[in-house]
Parts: sequence; structure tokens; C-alpha cells
Amino acid sequence: MTINYAIIENEEYAKRMLEHSISTLRPDYRLVFTSDNIADTVDWLASRADVDLIFMDIELDDGNCFDIFNQVHVDTPVIFTTAYDDYAIKAFKVNSVDYLLKPVKQSELQTALTKMEALHPQVSQRVLLRAHGGMTSAPGNTIAGFVSEDKIVYAYMTDGRSILTDFPTLKDVMGRLDAQMFFQLSRNAIVNIHSIATVNRYSKSRLEVVLRWGNHEESFIVSFERRGDFLKWYAK
Repeated sequence: MTINYAIIENEEYAKRMLEHSISTLRPDYRLVFTSDNIADTVDWLASRADVDLIFMDIELDDGNCFDIFNQVHVDTPVIFTTAYDDYAIKAFKVNSVDYLLKPVKQSELQTALTKMEALHPQVSQRVLLRAHGGMTSAPGNTIAGFVSEDKIVYAYMTDGRSILTDFPTLKDVMGRLDAQMFFQLSRNAIVNIHSIATVNRYSKSRLEVVLRWGNHEESFIVSFERRGDFLKWYAK
């Protein structure tokens, strides 16, 4: 899984140490933004930045970090990292997961990350995609399914787009997905349960599953061998 995170920290050494610890504990996490002040952070958050987790110091170059929450809505999980222990109560009144005192111990960081992933399981449902020569990631609930054509795997997005991925096979895709949300219908199709439009009887032993993404629909056939597992998954 790929998690996009930000570090809001005005001490360069503390930022580098935190980034190093995160890369050690979670090598699939990706740092997408850093800032040492309130103004830049507010501007970035207001731009609807695609981020799953924020590490935030209390005292920044231009004031107290809680001014950020007064200026912009923040629904992203926040782990506070600070030298001050007298802001803990205030921290938990915002979208805080944990409150770590500097110097941040790796064992405490591990506990905080595990807590965040348990409290916000949707955060881990991100999939790395390749589009227009670049890399991006998307929450699982924005992906309607995956289709393999001529050894190329495409992600069908719920907004109607079709995106080329870097996965060699659908087997590699399923290894990164939530099995409660996604099911592999056949050798060439994986579907998101929330994007299934209809399930129809195709023959005496097979089913037709209609996948909807955006204004598009496509039908896939579930074999007799997969039918039982599909119905158990779909009925959950």
C-alpha cells in the first residue's frame, strides 16, 4: 500500500530524523509535502491536497500550529510531534491520532502508525497507479475495478477514467487490495463490490456481473468454479 504523508516541522534535523524513521518502518509511505510554517500549510491544505496522514509540530516559524485548524478544515489524521507536553489535551480535540514527544522514539512511532492504520483502515486502501508517464495513488473506493488486456492491466475509475497501471498481472493487483471490497471474477477482471450494477444468471452454472464506472458499463462472466466464492463474497 502507498500512503501519502506530510511533515509540518520547523526544525530541519527533526524533520530528517522523522522522515528516516518513517521510511524504515513504512517503506511504502511517500512524503509529498513539508512545511515549517502555518501560512504555506494552510494554502496547501486549502488546495485539497491528496494526503493520508500529517505529522505536525506544535510551534512553527510563524506561530502555533492550532492556528491551522482555525483557518482550514482538516479531516486528515494527524500525529503530533513536539517537545511540549502541555498541548496534549488540545491536540486530541482536533483530528489527532497520537501525541509524540521529541526526540521521537521509533517504538513509539511504530505504535502511533499502527494505531492510525487501525483507526483509519481506509487510509491503507490506496493503490499505486501509473498515468501519462508519472506515478500516482488512489483510494480503493475510487477504483471500480481492474481489467487485463493484452498483458496490460487497466484501472477503471469510478469517475469514468481508464488508467494504465504498473501491475504485470491481476494476481499482483489482488495482493494489494482489500479482499472484502474487491473480488477477482476471472483471469482478466477484478471488481469493486460497490461498483457492481447488476448480477444476472448467464447460464445454468454461470453468472453475468455488470460493472459500472462513470457512465460506462461492462459485463463479465463468472465461471462455475468461481460462482460459489463470488456469491459468498457478494452476500457479505
